[in-house]
Amino acid sequence: MQCPNCGQAIKAVKITEKQTKFGMLEKFRCPNCNAWLSLKSGLLILKSIGLILVILGSVLGMFQSPPNNIVFAGVAFFGAVLALVATTVNRPTLLK
Repeated sequence: MQCPNCGQAIKAVKITEKQTKFGMLEKFRCPNCNAWLSLKSGLLILKSIGLILVILGSVLGMFQSPPNNIVFAGVAFFGAVLALVATTVNRPTLLK
């Protein structure tokens, strides 16, 4: 991630101040310039849905016979792609 205020890279392990709501990251402080930043909540929800699809597709696919387990593998793959795209596209925005 890159801070929109100072332009420096932000490493997730260096973020010390953050606020969450309902277990999801709401806002955090840039460790370089101390500006409050936020991620888009809609994309955080899409990432969560994608991860749930990965887990459900993987677990349910283990208990199905061969013609049906391909469907659940496809659901798990779709969830992985959804979570990956939502994570990649989500950029921090500066809070005023």
